[in-house]
Parts: sequence; structure tokens; C-alpha cells
Amino acid sequence: MTENLPEVRTTSQVPAQPDMRDRRTDSWTDVLMPTVNLAGNIAATEFVPTGLRGSTEKVTAAILYSRELGLPPMTGLGSVHVINGKAGISAETMRALVQQAGHQIRTTEMTESRCVMKGRRRDEEEWVTASYTMNEADRAGDSKKNQNYRTRPAEMLFARCTTRLCRMAFADVIHGMASTEELDDLAAEDGEAPAIEPTDPSQTTVKRAPRKRASRKKAEPEPQGPAPERQHAPLPAPRQAPTQPAVDEQTGEIQDAIVVEDTPAPASAHDVSTMAMHFKRLGVEDREERLWWVSSFTNRELSSSKEMTAQEADSVIKELGKLPDNGALVARGKELGFNV
Repeated sequence: MTENLPEVRTTSQVPAQPDMRDRRTDSWTDVLMPTVNLAGNIAATEFVPTGLRGSTEKVTAAILYSRELGLPPMTGLGSVHVINGKAGISAETMRALVQQAGHQIRTTEMTESRCVMKGRRRDEEEWVTASYTMNEADRAGDSKKNQNYRTRPAEMLFARCTTRLCRMAFADVIHGMASTEELDDLAAEDGEAPAIEPTDPSQTTVKRAPRKRASRKKAEPEPQGPAPERQHAPLPAPRQAPTQPAVDEQTGEIQDAIVVEDTPAPASAHDVSTMAMHFKRLGVEDREERLWWVSSFTNRELSSSKEMTAQEADSVIKELGKLPDNGALVARGKELGFNV
């Protein structure tokens, strides 16, 4: 009787749960953490476009996005652009992807007024023809809003014709993506200046606010006599502020001015979640322990990770992204002089 017990326990073991992921759509889960680590190591380098530089999240998203197109990480960073919240690739990259897949593209006409191209899939005999003319660009208003049609007309028609042909015959290769040239035209239609690398929203807000305030200040003093003096008043004010407390330099007035001008941006929700993800990966799941590590890395006591600045969060994320496991985290802490 007792000899049969081990066999009963063995047969009653729960079988391993099968992997239910769809390899076509969920394969990114296998490379997510290596991609995050790579992004953390290269985000601050000049190899990353300005619009993505310094942001581990943006670089990670760009690499994962380009991976779906079959592009390696560094090539993808230079090929995938975001214009007004929409991702796109250049027409040149579209042609490269099509030819890489074994399909054919031919240019039969390319002038400053018209471009005609033909494409054929590798498993078909018929050619698909696409064209794009300057008349179309004129009717759509693109030629008036996008100066590239005036300075580089043939290249712009070539790019738009490429996009049209790829959509017609090779939609599976480009995954329905728009070209950056097409997104530029759409941005121009919306009345916005085309920009492949968007600026930081906080910076655009700061730039626009002073312009509005300046116009109001100029409008108010006009009916009064000493208008020129009042117009100049806002400009000297910041310069006089440090001179007034010059006698009392220890009062902190100059420091207040510096804080107003250079207030550091707070850590974003993405920064906080990324740090939490790294800590979980490194086996640090206790909140107090996480705060201890964050406080040690930033060299100041924190009661919440949300108190961090964006620069501090980015620095911590880079540190954590380089570490493979908890042992490496402890070793890094000792290396930096932490009381681990």
C-alpha cells in the first residue's frame, strides 16, 4: 500500500499550462525586456533622433514598432518617425521593404510634373501601375502648403507615387503605414508646420505663453502717456530683481527667481511605471525597499517615487536597465557606496 503512494502523487501532478500566445502578434513579449534594456543604454546617444532622445519609453516603442516591419533596432530608429501623433516611414524605406520581400518596383516616368511607377509581386505576373501628378498636389493644396513641392518637386511626386503604389500592391509589406511625406502634407492641411521630430509639449507651452502676455502688455500701456517706459518695464524687471536683494543675497530672492525659470519637470507616469517594472524584474517588490533604492540613486530622501524629477527618473531607469538581476543590483549599490 505504502509503495503505491509515490506513484499516485506523481500521476496527480498538474500538467504544465500550454503557451496560449499567438506567435504572430505576441512575439514582442519575448523581447520586451531586452528592448527596454537596449533603449535605456542608447536613449541619450546621438544615434537616437532628437524627438526620441532621452526617453527610454519612446525609444522602446520605436524599436518595437520597427520590429513589426522587419527592421533591426538602429535602422528602425532612423526610419520610423512620428508626425502629429502618427507613425510613418519614408518612401525610400517603403521601397526597401518591398524589394527586400522579393517584389519588384520600376519607375517609368519621373519629372517635375508627373511620376509613374509599376510594381509586381514576386508570385504574380501582372504589373500594377500608379501615378501622382503635380496637378493632384495643386488640387489638394499640398503644393501651396508644403514648400518641398516648390524646391524638390520631382522627389516629392516620387515619394507620393511610391506611397500610392505600395498601398495598392504591397499593403502587407508596409502594414498600412503612411509615408512621412504624406504625413507632412496632412500636417500642412491641418495648418501645422510639418515636423518629423516633435518638440516637448511643455516647451511649446512655455514658448507660446510669453507671446500672449507680451501682446497684452504692449496693448495696455498705449493709451497712457509714458508708454515707452512701461513697455520696457517687463524686460528690466528680471534683471533688477537680483540687484535689489544684492545687499541681502542670503534672503533667497535670487534663488526663487532661478526656481521659477528652471523648475525641473516632474517624473511622468510612464517613468514611474518603468521603474516599477525594472524593480519587479530585479526582485524588489517591497515598496519601502524600492523607495530606499530610489532615494539612494537620487541622493535625497523620497517618500514617493512621484516626487522625483524627470531627469532623476531617467537616471534611475538607465541604472536599472543595465542590471540583469538582483545580485547585479546589490553589487552596483556597493560599487556606488550604498549601505546595502
